[in-house]
Amino acid sequence: MRRDAASIRIQKHAHTHFARKAYLQVYESVIVIQTGLRAMAARNEHRF
Repeated sequence: MRRDAASIRIQKHAHTHFARKAYLQVYESVIVIQTGLRAMAARNEHRF
């Protein structure tokens, strides 16, 4: 019984870890893309 509970707990924490890691990677990618688009818009606005 304790072994089953321990394995479920380990699986739960591993799943949470990988899900959070994937979310943070997407979040950081969005920030980089958004920064690039804002910089491009600023350059285009001040060019003319």
